[in-house]
Parts: sequence; C-alpha cells; structure tokens
Amino acid sequence: MEWYYAIGETKHGPVPEEELRHVVASGQIGAETLVWSADLAGWTPLRDVARLAVFLRIDPETPDDAGPGTVERPEPAGWEPAETDAEPHPWLRWLARIYDTWLFALAFTIVALLVLETTVPAVSTWLFDLPDLVFGMIVMAALIPMEAFLLSIHGTTPGKWLFGLRVAPESGGVPSFSVALQRALMVWWRGLGLGLPLVMLFTQVHAHSKLSSDGATTWDRDTGQVVLHRSMSGGRAALAVLSGIVLFAIYAFLNAYSQMSAY
Repeated sequence: MEWYYAIGETKHGPVPEEELRHVVASGQIGAETLVWSADLAGWTPLRDVARLAVFLRIDPETPDDAGPGTVERPEPAGWEPAETDAEPHPWLRWLARIYDTWLFALAFTIVALLVLETTVPAVSTWLFDLPDLVFGMIVMAALIPMEAFLLSIHGTTPGKWLFGLRVAPESGGVPSFSVALQRALMVWWRGLGLGLPLVMLFTQVHAHSKLSSDGATTWDRDTGQVVLHRSMSGGRAALAVLSGIVLFAIYAFLNAYSQMSAY
C-alpha cells in the first residue's frame, strides 16, 4: 500500500508503507501529520489511522503537546501498544487460523461424542458417517458465529492470541458483533473457499498475494478493520508448539476411536 503525507503545505508521496514507517521514526512527521491513501475518504491525521498509529511511540505519561512521535490509543489489557505493529505477517495469520480450526473441530467432535451420542445417537452416527470433506465444511461454517462472538468481546481468538494477533476497527477498540460476523463470513468465502480444497487453494493464494502486496486482506479492508501484531515471545512460541502437538494427538485419538466404533 502506498501513502501520501503533508508537511506544512507540501505534500509528499506516494511512498510505500515501510518507507512511511522510517519517516515517522526519524521524527519528520508525527501524530497530527495528515496522510492519505486510496482506502481513505480524505486526508486524515496519522494517529487516527490504526495501521499507521502503531508506528508511533506511545508514552501514557507524555503530555498531549509533546509533539511528533507521541499518541495515545486505547488498547485492551494485556497488550503493549509500543510492541505492536501492522505488518502483514501472513504466515502467522495462517497458523492462527489453522489452530482455531483444529481447536473448534476438537470441541465439535467431543460434543458429538459425549453429548449427541448419549442424547441423540442417530444424529451423532449421521455426523460421523459423513465424508471428512463434508464434516470439515460443517466445522468451518459452525466456526463463523463463534469467531464473531470472540472478536466482538476480546478482539481476538485463542489462535490469534497465541500468535500475538488482534483485530480492531481503525478507530480502536473491538469490532461489533455484526461487523465481526460480516468479516468472518468474508473469510469463509474469500479466504477459505467454503472449505472446498481446490477452491480454498486458489482463495488462499490470492489472499496471501493481496495481504503481501497491499498490507491488508479484502475482508479487513471492506469491514474497516486492521490486524495488529504483538512480537512473539519465546514462551508463547513454545506454548504454540506444545499445544499444537497436544491438539493433533487428541484429534488423532478421537478420529481413531470413531473409526473403531464404526466396526
């Protein structure tokens, strides 16, 4: 994505986002500098554009008139704004999506085993008799409202939290449930291709290309959201690896159990 910025009466640009980051870091422009890109309706103070505001150093004790390089943005507890950035990080986002899908599929399977098998065994049998592809599509579709609910409450999901990601409106805070639901539906269609393998391959390659080149996916752009990233600590990296192994092991065991029960 390319940006224009104004210093006094002089407008500069277009410049790539990474170059704009260096301009901010050098102190040439700050929180009140007017910026513009094709995604904005008009010239906007840099502090009001979430994906650019993270370039600014945040010091809550600094007076409002401290000048360039300072801005206050509300962040939820547990997030250090100075450690966040709005770089694309497509692979972290993909891993977070895989983790959430695995976690939800595991919960879905356990519910089917422990609840449906004892209350409505016919439904449980029908679910486990479905082809893996169809079962996976059902899981992905069922994940949509759950993801929207979590984003509207916390701005993140278990997978996103684990990999240091948070979804927020450009004005800050967390998305409303309706916006989060719209975003999740767009992800399901534009990013996951409804769970159809060949379609999903195309949509994910396209989404990766757009995210790498534009710095944002179409579902974030169209819903006015930005994905913030926190640096990955060693502890969370170890937790991600360990929990991923445990999830895979449990899911493999349940899958083997369901196949044995069919005989």
